[in-house]
Amino acid sequence: MPVTTISDPLRAAVLAALYWHECRSDPAIAYRLSFARIGASGASFGPLQADSHAWPPALAAIERICRAAAMPAEQLGRVLGILRRALPQGWPGAAADLAAVDAALGSTQGRAAVDQLMQTILDGLMVQLERCIAAAVANGSTITPAALIGMTVWINQDGPPTDLLEWLRGEPVELSGEAVPVLARGAEIGQPAWLSYYQRIPFVRQHAGQLGPMLQAITVGMKALGLEPPPAGAALAPPPQSEADKLNAAELAGTLKPAA
Repeated sequence: MPVTTISDPLRAAVLAALYWHECRSDPAIAYRLSFARIGASGASFGPLQADSHAWPPALAAIERICRAAAMPAEQLGRVLGILRRALPQGWPGAAADLAAVDAALGSTQGRAAVDQLMQTILDGLMVQLERCIAAAVANGSTITPAALIGMTVWINQDGPPTDLLEWLRGEPVELSGEAVPVLARGAEIGQPAWLSYYQRIPFVRQHAGQLGPMLQAITVGMKALGLEPPPAGAALAPPPQSEADKLNAAELAGTLKPAA
């Protein structure tokens, strides 16, 4: 079932997949600060894990949330000074300051503000998906929902696509020092083609354990669409799900409402 436009159900499915990939769909993770501890990453928060170091609107949102929670000015200054920086070692400040930020993010008002920011991120991701679809169409190709969901998960991590768009247009692309198989004109780009590309991405090769979560996120998104996920294949099978990870698609879709 190739995708030619972004529908509301696909948007909701992408959100479900991202929420699982970033937070395992756990509000206890989403509405507090987290630390990837990789490279120049900073503190992140929200169901889509906005990075307060890499993305200024995320830092601005934390400032508004903390002000609304009546955080003292001196404490707020300390917190913002830390959150502006890359934090590859995690939180370097006082535990009380971290607890205060987490309390603000987890409040009713804080959660509403976080959800609003997540919708802004999701809007931007939908624009990037439209670009992916257009690039494939330029090569006479189509993209299946499973591949689109996987692409969105990666774009949320890496930012607006460049090499990916060239590959979708059928152009030669080299990743990790080797050529990615060129897409034939008119090809249907499904999960196998996407994973072939994904597994050549330098970050994915340099950081073990990326494939399992990618596959599981695609599975969550496909179930949210009411579709069976494509078989992963024996070599690519995701790890067994825990009971906590066996998500109900209807409940998940209701956690964050797609923008109208």
